[in-house]
Amino acid sequence: MSEANKFKPLALPPQLTLGDFNQFIQEILELVGPKYVEVISSTDQIDDGSYMNPTHTHDPHHIMQQDYFLASAIVAPRNVTDVQILEVNVEGAYCLVEPDHWMMHCGMEVILPSGELLQTGMGALPGPRHTETMEARPEDQPWNKTAQLFPYGFGPYIDGLFSQSNMGIVTKIGMWLMPNPGGYQSYLITLPRDDNLKQAVDIIRPLRLGRPLQQNVLTIRHIILDAVVLGNKRSYSSKIEPLSN
Repeated sequence: MSEANKFKPLALPPQLTLGDFNQFIQEILELVGPKYVEVISSTDQIDDGSYMNPTHTHDPHHIMQQDYFLASAIVAPRNVTDVQILEVNVEGAYCLVEPDHWMMHCGMEVILPSGELLQTGMGALPGPRHTETMEARPEDQPWNKTAQLFPYGFGPYIDGLFSQSNMGIVTKIGMWLMPNPGGYQSYLITLPRDDNLKQAVDIIRPLRLGRPLQQNVLTIRHIILDAVVLGNKRSYSSKIEPLSN
């Protein structure tokens, strides 16, 4: 194999030749260094991982074969500062971080496959114009001051396109923070029967609409959802049909 094609992944991206892939990897290596680039060239690198230590080589919740949706390479952040909090705003109760998280987010910066920079919500509107930033790259220019305060803007709300997809790489995201309430208590309540669910929801609704649960994340989960995270179906049952209870 020639030096120009020394990287040979198990799966090439669609419509990309081995030569083009190697050229891309060489350019990435020059940007971040070899320590932060891994080409998936062996099945020994494919591991399902776990909930606390997720995999990046393939779909961790694969239904098809393990290597059906397989990454060609993994590029990791270069240093700790790439994933540290960029800004914490006490008055507005939000922070700006790199890279991604969800549910309490407000305002995203996304790199599209075309290389274009996209800012969602109020971040899409012009920010303050200063002489020293007029010539700066778009990602280095200040955001609109309301980008992390209000999640909606002019036009459609498109943040969901980037929550779990390959439509773009989220490079910055605003997160709403909860001011210190002075005290709190967390609960895990198990319902013994499915028909208890309606009564539980009726009890929770006024608490969620009122002050006690208004600023907290409340989830109702079926035990099968947790079982999927902790192991595959064969570790719980020998049934071929879907599990219902």
